[in-house]
Amino acid sequence: MFKIWNFLKSIPRSNHRLQILIVLIFTYLSLTTTIIPPIKVEASTDQLKVTAQVDSCIVQITVHPEKRIPSTNNWGTILRVEIYSGSSYLGSYQVTTDSSGTGTANICSSNLKVLPGNYNFYLKGYSHLRKAFLNYPAFSTTKTTLNFATAGNLLAGETSVIYDNYINSLDLSTQINHLYTNDYKSDLNQDGKVNSLDISNTIYNFFKHGD
Repeated sequence: MFKIWNFLKSIPRSNHRLQILIVLIFTYLSLTTTIIPPIKVEASTDQLKVTAQVDSCIVQITVHPEKRIPSTNNWGTILRVEIYSGSSYLGSYQVTTDSSGTGTANICSSNLKVLPGNYNFYLKGYSHLRKAFLNYPAFSTTKTTLNFATAGNLLAGETSVIYDNYINSLDLSTQINHLYTNDYKSDLNQDGKVNSLDISNTIYNFFKHGD
């Protein structure tokens, strides 16, 4: 502004028209030009809360089949595990247990999705009646450990190819057909041979039903 005023004063007085023109131009520019102040931009970060559910996939189960010879550290079997929430069937999976009676499986590979809570487990050994283990807390961590060994043994004698969860003549005749062999299913005590000891185990549980 000061520089423009000095410029006007330097113009000879005879050029009043030029001075007026310059004043008008300056006035127009002052009225039509808007000085935009600098804009302050503040970046704000919203709080983001992420909740994720970690699937409890790994389940370790320990269970003991009855009347094994030797009577300890001889509890291996092929185990079918059914999982229920109350009376609602959720699914099943199969696991092979070792000599201590323990087997570990990834149930997510069997498309079983479960939340933390209490569940009913129904276990059936390879030549055993199905047994219920009810109201067990499970699936609260990535690995669930369930020890059913002190809650009752699996009853032996269900050897027929017709699985009816009931020990009867079908099972007994199956064992007789496998006498003196090493048939895994008929060898109830897992001593390496099907003989009178295995048949006596079946007779002991004759007419018993599973859960």
